[in-house]
Amino acid sequence: MKKNNLIAALLLFFMAFGIEASAQQETQYSQYMFNQLAYNPAYAGSRDALSATMIVRRQWLGFAGGPATGAFNIHTPSGNERHGFGLDFAHDQLGVTSENQLSLDYAYRIPVKKGFLSLGIRGGFLHHKVNFSEINPNDVDPIKPGQDAAGILPRAGAGIYYYTKKFYVGASAPNFLAGRYFSTGNSVASQLASTQVMHGFGMIGATLPMGKNVMFRPSAVVKYVPNSPIQADGNITFFFKKVFGVGAGYRTGDALVFMLEYQSQRRFRAGYAYDMTLSQLSGTNSGSHELMIGLDLGWGKSNFMTPRYF
Repeated sequence: MKKNNLIAALLLFFMAFGIEASAQQETQYSQYMFNQLAYNPAYAGSRDALSATMIVRRQWLGFAGGPATGAFNIHTPSGNERHGFGLDFAHDQLGVTSENQLSLDYAYRIPVKKGFLSLGIRGGFLHHKVNFSEINPNDVDPIKPGQDAAGILPRAGAGIYYYTKKFYVGASAPNFLAGRYFSTGNSVASQLASTQVMHGFGMIGATLPMGKNVMFRPSAVVKYVPNSPIQADGNITFFFKKVFGVGAGYRTGDALVFMLEYQSQRRFRAGYAYDMTLSQLSGTNSGSHELMIGLDLGWGKSNFMTPRYF
């Protein structure tokens, strides 16, 4: 059996028994500290600039049909700094399955001591498609789905986020609307339709000085999905001369993560992350790669509240 057909067969098996692969729900990022808008709408406007971020991720390189993700978001505060607005887009591909997510975010920001307490809401939609026609029926017999199946689901979420110049903490549910991904197509496609479930996220991070030219940034994100083990990402990064960063982290039950970062004084940032797989899939792939670029365009105001390192 060819690898791509094996992936398709496994995908059908997972869907038939209601097991949700991670790439079919909320997307996963190793450089999550620079893409928090994907998880928390309350993050909108928190960089006190018109801020754009793009991430490209290829998971399990060498494993045919492995997850591939492309994401882009842009957000900005209002002129009086009390409101934040954002747009988030993500595309996921896993074997014969693909998803496109588009969300609009709004955050109301309340000054609290040395920072802001932000309350956010999200609305959008998800387009989910399975190209059953690409599956070789000889490899997955007796399941012969035939025609492709697709559907669109609404998304709505909320979050809370508190941050200062050197610290942040937040919690969110990017989408709390449950529903079937698709119910159209032939009878087999309807039987194999997966269910969208709520995800919960908690995040925390800080930037601490360690001498004149070194900054230390620990951070973590915890992910909760009903009827699944809780997963946590934790990492530490050292910044040198406020420009170059080197970091490492661990994702429970999954991978070791190694990161490189660059930030210019003109608010351009770039990063690379490599995930070394530790799960049972370690023998079938050469790890995961993730590239990030971002740009902040200021409004001519003070940079005090801009959390440059997250």
